Amino acid sequence: MKKAKTTLGILASLLAFSTVASQHVSFSDSHGLYSAAEVGYGNEGFDFGLQVGLATSNNYGVIFGYVAKEDLDTHNYYGELVSLNGGLGYRLNYEYGRHLTDPHKLAPTVKSIS
Repeated sequence: MKKAKTTLGILASLLAFSTVASQHVSFSDSHGLYSAAEVGYGNEGFDFGLQVGLATSNNYGVIFGYVAKEDLDTHNYYGELVSLNGGLGYRLNYEYGRHLTDPHKLAPTVKSIS
């Protein structure tokens, strides 16, 4: 039964990806806001992530995201205020993980957007 569920999940994912991939998406705008989803498996285990980008005006946008990694033991939540014309952006990052030195790490940062 577990193998059937896994196979069904993979087929559904491929079908959804092929539907999205059939639409032309251009990532040529370096200041554009993009939404994304990621699922992966590697030497550090299973990873999962979601990101949503929204324009709040002609000049600014926000990005909200969540990433779970290392077999879903480490969780990273973030929010960004970005300038769509370049300049500065602000990011608030919160990471939680049982094995981290500081299991509740909050890191506000300012980043240059060129």
